[in-house]
Amino acid sequence: MKNILSVISLLVLLIVLLPSCKNKEGKEEINDYLPLKVGAKYKYNYLASYTYVYESSLTKGECTWKFISKSADTPVVYQVEQSFTGFYLYNYYTGRHDSTHYENQISILSFEVLNDGTVAVTFPMPYWGGSKVTFERFIQSDKTDTCFTLNPVINRGCLRKNVGITNLSYSSCGNHCSSVCYSLIEGPSF
Repeated sequence: MKNILSVISLLVLLIVLLPSCKNKEGKEEINDYLPLKVGAKYKYNYLASYTYVYESSLTKGECTWKFISKSADTPVVYQVEQSFTGFYLYNYYTGRHDSTHYENQISILSFEVLNDGTVAVTFPMPYWGGSKVTFERFIQSDKTDTCFTLNPVINRGCLRKNVGITNLSYSSCGNHCSSVCYSLIEGPSF
């Protein structure tokens, strides 16, 4: 009888002492792999390409993401200013070449917090205008970094616990092929 009481006492103590974090939907938030906060800044290496029959382009440099606003509506949408510095090369396979240097070229991304614990990220994409991927936000894992295969299967994204996106490689092909790659340099900073 003493052993049973000891075991029950130990279980009650563990239940009381173990922290329980829940998000609004009542799901456990073991790790936030995609923290979102207005004012946060990230710096990424950026590479984008486009090909079609006899032409191609390459955009390469660094970009900074700054979370500039958060909507009051549901679903919550964060607007992110992307400032790009680097170069753009345009190449006709017939011999015509153009290049442009960009300094602080501004575009907008968005992070939409969905009701199922995921976040849809919309980002600029050569030729197609923009593209969207969805990441799990709260993950029960002891890993610092976790990576996902995104739809379609050739695409990939990596998240770091309490940091956010460390890598996003996304391609889309039809008659035209475009790809974008972000690789984290530093962040978040406030």
